[in-house]
Amino acid sequence: MLDLIEIKIFCAVVDSRGLTAAADTLGMPKSTMSRRLAQLERRVGQPLLRRQSNRLQLTEAGRLFESYARQMLRLSQQGLQVIEDLREEVSGELQVRCHPVCAEPWFVAALESFLDRYPGARITLKTEDKLPVNGTS
Repeated sequence: MLDLIEIKIFCAVVDSRGLTAAADTLGMPKSTMSRRLAQLERRVGQPLLRRQSNRLQLTEAGRLFESYARQMLRLSQQGLQVIEDLREEVSGELQVRCHPVCAEPWFVAALESFLDRYPGARITLKTEDKLPVNGTS
């Protein structure tokens, strides 16, 4: 199975055209990155980068793998975003009690805007001339 950290390192090295700049970008030691790249190459069974003096160049296998690697990173990010969006979803019932003076069109429009943003929520609006003090009835 492929490791997303190794794939991220691979893409960073390709983007920066070298290990040093990629290490700076990711805040990771060069030795760790080099080891992780070697592990990735073992996993795929092909050298992905050709080491030449101070530069790293993509091999044919590396060129083919790069677009898939970027797609894997994009998909993993999208998957995390979907889960994060679920956490932010608001649902349930909100009971709002207010004086009739507060039930002006601007207030109702604000509640409608809230419902547009959070379709899983329901609002019950009650107007009362005499409201309880400190949340007690």
